[in-house]
Amino acid sequence: QDFEAPSDFNGDGVYVVRIQVTDISGNWRYRDISITLSNANESGSISSPTVSGAIYKGVATNISVTVNTAGKVRFFLGGKRISGCLARSTTGSYPNFSATCSWKPPVTGRQNLTARITPTDNSFSATTSSTTSVWVIRRTGTR
Repeated sequence: QDFEAPSDFNGDGVYVVRIQVTDISGNWRYRDISITLSNANESGSISSPTVSGAIYKGVATNISVTVNTAGKVRFFLGGKRISGCLARSTTGSYPNFSATCSWKPPVTGRQNLTARITPTDNSFSATTSSTTSVWVIRRTGTR
């Protein structure tokens, strides 16, 4: 079961198990046992960054990730922080959060994007996404 999303009858994370025994004469007794979930330290999970459409140098495009916990997401280009994308708050609800950043690629060629989630819930640990390689192309036409 999941502490952040309890599925017991009243949603409080306490599960009641009733055990009943009957003796050979047909006499019976029962006892209720309560099991309470504790919050465990979990690993945060973060998807690889995604970018939609063609990516042009100097033209804003959105980078998005999905995560399993609320928090702040930092986006990185080649291991260096992307300005304006340093602490993007997640939106959504457990376990489906997302974060988006608007990025204007400064150079053309192959670029490597990563992201890192710093959870607001201290029962989750920070984690970094795997790398997404994208190809930034030169914009054509007049500016």
